[in-house]
Amino acid sequence: MQLREQIRSLQQRLGTTTLFVTHDQEEALSMADRVGVMKDGKLEQVAVPSKLYAEPATAFVAEFVGTMNRIPGQMHGPDRMSGDVDVMVRPEGLRIAVQPGGNGIVTDRTFLGSVTRIAVRLSGDVTVKVDHLTTEADSMPLGTSVQVSLPGAPVLVTERR
Repeated sequence: MQLREQIRSLQQRLGTTTLFVTHDQEEALSMADRVGVMKDGKLEQVAVPSKLYAEPATAFVAEFVGTMNRIPGQMHGPDRMSGDVDVMVRPEGLRIAVQPGGNGIVTDRTFLGSVTRIAVRLSGDVTVKVDHLTTEADSMPLGTSVQVSLPGAPVLVTERR
């Protein structure tokens, strides 16, 4: 970590262009001005780290950079895509609330500091991960009935694979 920070500081101070090849996502996202994600020898996306994370161009990039939920769904109406789809959304993009008879059951909890990652089994045997404030997560022990919702647009909608 300290070496990474020293290299980044040196790059910025000297104003030099550096090509850095790594399989370590954290390293790439923390050191680079722009990141290229490759699959099978071809570039999938090149962008600044924050855009790569928030607006992945493909399902591969979405799942490669950080944790991603893949929720099966149905799309009706749009010209470019209809039928079975996967809605891809990050754990921080989902909302969760205790609700008797809700759409999911808490199956696991992982303390991550200020947030707790809560695993919820939805109907259809789909499990999603939801990041929730730790101070509020104590009200959701294993087995709690909860309502999981998507308050905004999903990160990415793709045809079902």
